[in-house]
Amino acid sequence: MVDAMETEVIYTPPVFETVLSWDAAAATTAARCENCTVLLHDDLPDDARCGFAIFEDRVALCCHDRDTGLLRAIVDTDAPEAIAWAESVYEPYRREARPLDRDVLASDESSCAELDRGRTASRPS
Repeated sequence: MVDAMETEVIYTPPVFETVLSWDAAAATTAARCENCTVLLHDDLPDDARCGFAIFEDRVALCCHDRDTGLLRAIVDTDAPEAIAWAESVYEPYRREARPLDRDVLASDESSCAELDRGRTASRPS
């Protein structure tokens, strides 16, 4: 049996709502998995529609079209400097983020209003 990959993502509530709108069933299933941690942060620098994923030995920079949200480019690198940079950018947001309340995923009708109610949830230390 293959072990499931541990995954942790940080979204702003509006971006998570967009992810839900693309495929609510798949997003809900993924977010409810024990090996997937979804964190919410109200002030991510996602206006430019860029993000990144950190893996054990590499980082992927993802750039999206500002108007459509479609993926336009991925830069994949194992350069130690790029990994260190990504980790240094990610960690302060991780410390400030709050876990997604999985109860808001009870239906495919999850909305920003439900996600915003979770803003008072305790933040991870």
